[in-house]
Amino acid sequence: DDESSVLILCVSPGESQCDEATCNNGGTCHDEGDTFQCKCSPGWEGATCNTAKNSSCLPNPCEYGGTCVTNGDSFTCVCKEGWEGDTCKQNTNDCNPHPCYNSGTCVDGDNWYRCECPPGFAGPDCRININECQSSPCAFGATCVDEINGFHCLCPRDRSGPRCQDATGRPCSRNSRLTPDLAKWDEDCNTCQCFNGKVVCTRMWCGLRSCRVSGGVKGHGSRGGGAGCLSGQSCVPIREEQCFIRPCLGLGECHPSSTPPTKCHPSSGYHDNSCANVTLTFTKDTMPRVSQCREINFPLFFPTTLLLSSSDAL
Repeated sequence: DDESSVLILCVSPGESQCDEATCNNGGTCHDEGDTFQCKCSPGWEGATCNTAKNSSCLPNPCEYGGTCVTNGDSFTCVCKEGWEGDTCKQNTNDCNPHPCYNSGTCVDGDNWYRCECPPGFAGPDCRININECQSSPCAFGATCVDEINGFHCLCPRDRSGPRCQDATGRPCSRNSRLTPDLAKWDEDCNTCQCFNGKVVCTRMWCGLRSCRVSGGVKGHGSRGGGAGCLSGQSCVPIREEQCFIRPCLGLGECHPSSTPPTKCHPSSGYHDNSCANVTLTFTKDTMPRVSQCREINFPLFFPTTLLLSSSDAL
């Protein structure tokens, strides 16, 4: 029929860029599509009319990204993290309070810090104790005990050394005491050492030990064999003709209760080419005051070299 149709098109306007809070201090907002522009009231300027002309915030006195806020004729700076002070020039001490544990050293940066850990510790704040036993440094089934910046090994009975790397021999029994393997000690003028349970000593004759007797009478000690004598020895007074500086009353020499060694012993008649008979002549006037010749130390020089074994006596 002849009726006509009417087409109505609804068009939505674009979203406004302006509202009552867009422009500050009495400024007027002008919508420009995707942006806006503020026409500021007299005495104000800036994109949103929030900066007073001739303001103390012009130019911006706040350093390192700080925001300037006017307050009449003065201003206040709102500083970014890591900075402080009236104009944000002062780097905040990020090491205060001290964040590093176990005596770590704190290095301060711009809104950051770093902990430099002492030996044996790790982690951002040095709380982690490094486990030096993690690499299994102890050998032969030993137990590793972790320490600060170190470790120690609990070795089995047959091992020794910092990492239990050495084989240990049997100890020696000496005078009812156990002596560790390879230990050395002196007995009079001889040197002894423990070799896997066996005591080996040099066998040099050290001369007679000095002792004291009571009233010049021969003394027999119970275990010591007299004052100054070893077990199994007796204190025999020094004869008048053997006294170096008289009187020798009360002084004696320790003699073994058993038969002394025969080879090369002064009282023995058995001597061979490995023995030497040395005669010493002294001038008493030039000698130090001692009671026996045994107390005098002097070097001996022989024209030929003598080879002495540990089993021979001198």
